[in-house]
Amino acid sequence: MNTNEPIFKEYIKSFQKRMIYGLLDPNNHQNHDKIKDYMWECDSLFRRKTNLGEILIERINIGITISETCRWGYREHEVENIELGIPSTPAKDIRNKIHTLLNNYKKDWKDLDPYLREAKFHIDFIRIHPFYDGNIRTAVLLLNSNLVKQHLYPVVIDTSDSLEYQRCINTYDYECFANLLRSLSNKEEKIYLQLKEKYV
Repeated sequence: MNTNEPIFKEYIKSFQKRMIYGLLDPNNHQNHDKIKDYMWECDSLFRRKTNLGEILIERINIGITISETCRWGYREHEVENIELGIPSTPAKDIRNKIHTLLNNYKKDWKDLDPYLREAKFHIDFIRIHPFYDGNIRTAVLLLNSNLVKQHLYPVVIDTSDSLEYQRCINTYDYECFANLLRSLSNKEEKIYLQLKEKYV
């Protein structure tokens, strides 16, 4: 995928809506501010070339939770991962866990198949559950930013994939999630090429 093509901007606009509405129900009025924040942060993320690191991770989470009454930064108390029903990392261990995860991504996993690399990062990040809110939304934005930086098509994980998504996270099934990402990315490639044909 060539991010310098004029059509890329049009594609990203349509992709953003599909990704966000796959995660947040627009018919739920409580999601209206979340959707607005998420749309802005998604657009900002794809325009900047910031390298993956703690600053980017925290900036994304602040950007998508700015309209919500929650604390920013890594959580300082123990919480239950209600969204997925799995244990969360103790608050005192979060920063070290994130450091280890980033080190693995940049060094130990750098030669892996890119979809497997992203699957490992995504699942491990979700299971750390570093923030009070917006963990999945933050993780999905990071995932898609990482894919695009590698000239791969981003992915939309919607309700039809939710059971498989949760199973992969609950069981640390990196291979299965990598295959799901590859399939969803290929689906986006077809959408991109169809859009491109309209502008030729």
